Amino acid sequence: MGFFYKASVASEANDPSYDASPVSIDGSTLTTNITLTNNGTTPVAVELSFSSLTSGETYLRGTGFDQGTDVSPTYVIDPTGGPPTSRVITLERGARTITEGGPDVTEEVTLTSNAGVLPNTITYAITPLISVGDAARTAFGLTPTIEYLFNGDGDNSGSLGSNYDLTATNTTFAASSDYFWVRGSATLAGITSYARVLSQDREDFQRNTDRTWITIWKNSVTVSSGLYVSVHGRGSDANGPGWVRVHSSGFWGVQSPTYEFNSANGTAYPSGTATGLDNDSGDLNILCSSYDLSTTTMRYMYKSVNQAAGGHTFRSETVAAQTDTGTRDYYGVGSPDNNTAQCEVYYQAIFDKAVSSAEFQSLLDDLGV
Repeated sequence: MGFFYKASVASEANDPSYDASPVSIDGSTLTTNITLTNNGTTPVAVELSFSSLTSGETYLRGTGFDQGTDVSPTYVIDPTGGPPTSRVITLERGARTITEGGPDVTEEVTLTSNAGVLPNTITYAITPLISVGDAARTAFGLTPTIEYLFNGDGDNSGSLGSNYDLTATNTTFAASSDYFWVRGSATLAGITSYARVLSQDREDFQRNTDRTWITIWKNSVTVSSGLYVSVHGRGSDANGPGWVRVHSSGFWGVQSPTYEFNSANGTAYPSGTATGLDNDSGDLNILCSSYDLSTTTMRYMYKSVNQAAGGHTFRSETVAAQTDTGTRDYYGVGSPDNNTAQCEVYYQAIFDKAVSSAEFQSLLDDLGV
């Protein structure tokens, strides 16, 4: 047990109490709070310890503690302004080793005090953290045909399987935990970097059906004009709307046809102020382009760190369907003909469905962006 804050409490009947919420921690939640209350007039200390009821490993850790360590933290509640006096403490996930897609784990936190009615225990049910792939499947309601999580490889986790596994050129695949929903990244080097699979059926990735393309990336440096993130097929007759690049005007956009994603060209959803995709170093960008074949309408939905949580920006355009047949080399990230942006691509996927702003926003909400 850790070293407690020294206090004369025997006759004060401090009786520390607590309120914990939530005790069920879902797959998109990183932290949970406990409110500790000092009901007396002298300082009281509460120490936490963690134990697993389902496995040998604990997943919660203390933050902002006064003494001890994250696995054995001690918090002091001074009686300033009381009694009673309360302090909110935060526990966070300290490990990411719960098997993704597996059952919840159960963990017990024991609170022990140098005064009052404690010790007592709180039991938490912890769901494995969701990945962006799980979140997209839930938000869009189906499995993608082509999907890359880049968790150390360019393997396709979509329904079209290994036919779309990528081979990298000047591109590095590696595990990543930059965000809780990230599993890996494809690092584009700022030169002619790309990852491709040769000679695939154009109809798998063109706008010849209801279809949605989504790309999520973070800029490694401030991005200048003329640089590329993804192509989705080489040659203007086969490009999906996932051809993401920075135009000479300095805005992110797509080609074939060309549209820019800035605040002037978009509308905020569900309300508020429209923003553009961002070129600054370290900024996260998400582009979701969705095609409705029956109306030949492309809905471009995009989000950067410049727009507050709870919304995104969109623009809709009439775009002709593509009717090309035969095969094309498929480029998941990068470009074979142009230098790429220096960035980390976290997710690339195609869903054979027209996705609404409400569905896209559901994905953003699950990702906490």
